[in-house]
Amino acid sequence: EAKEMGGDVLFAPLAGMRSFAQWLATWGHLTFGIDLLGRLGEAAHGHARSRFTISRGAMMRQLGRIEESIETLTEAISSLHGLRTRFSRSRRLDLCGAYINRGNAQREIGELTLGLRDYDNALGWLPRATAGDPVGCMMRADVLINRGNTLRDSGRLTEAVADCSQAIAIYRELSEKSAPGSFGCALASTLLNRANAFADADRFDEAQADYLAAHALCDELIQRDQREALPVRAQLHVMRGATLTDANRAAEAVLEIEKGADILK
Repeated sequence: EAKEMGGDVLFAPLAGMRSFAQWLATWGHLTFGIDLLGRLGEAAHGHARSRFTISRGAMMRQLGRIEESIETLTEAISSLHGLRTRFSRSRRLDLCGAYINRGNAQREIGELTLGLRDYDNALGWLPRATAGDPVGCMMRADVLINRGNTLRDSGRLTEAVADCSQAIAIYRELSEKSAPGSFGCALASTLLNRANAFADADRFDEAQADYLAAHALCDELIQRDQREALPVRAQLHVMRGATLTDANRAAEAVLEIEKGADILK
C-alpha cells in the first residue's frame, strides 16, 4: 500500500486526479505529509524509497522550503542513478519527475540556468511516449511548459514559444483521443503561457489569438461545470489586459483587467 500511495503522490497531479498530495495541500496538511513521507521513506528501500523522497521534496517546495526541497530532490536523483538495477520505464519516469521538481525549485530562487539544465535532463530520461501513454505524454508536456516559462524568464522568447507549441500539440492530440474536456484546462493554461511569450516578444497579434483561443476553451469548460477553469480564465483576462496596455489600447485593457478581478472576487 505504501508503494502505491507513493506513486499516487508523484504521478496523480500530472494525470489531473485528486491525489494524496493535492488532498494534503487543500486541507493545509503539507507539513504532516512531509513528516509522513519521511517515515515511509525510512521504512522503504531502493526505488520505493526514492519515490517517497521525490514526493517529500515536491511538498517542501510547495511550503516554500526551497533549499531543503533542492537538497531532498538531489538525494532522490543520486539514489535513482545509483540503483544496481536496469533503468526500467518507472525508474526513468521517477528520474524525470525528480528533475522537473528540482528545476521548478531552482527557477523559484532565480537559478534559471540550473533550472534549464534540470528540465533538459528530465526530457533526456523521459521514455518515448505516444497518445496511448497519457502519463508519459503529460510529463513531457509538463517539462516543456516549465522549460518554456524558464526560457521566457531568461529572455529566450523564440525557444519559449517553441516549447509551449510542442506542449500544445501534445494536449491537442490527447484531447482528440479522450473524453470532451479531459485536457481542456491544461491546454488553456498552455495557450496562456505561449501567449505571454508572444507578448514579451511584441508579437501582439499572435498573443491575442492565443488569449482568445484559451478564453473560448475556458468558457466551454465552465459550461461543463469544470470550475477549475475559472482561475485560468481570470488570469487570461489580466494577461490580455496587460498585452492590450502594451499595444496602447488602454480602454480595452481596463475592461479585461476588471473582468479578471470580478472572477476572483
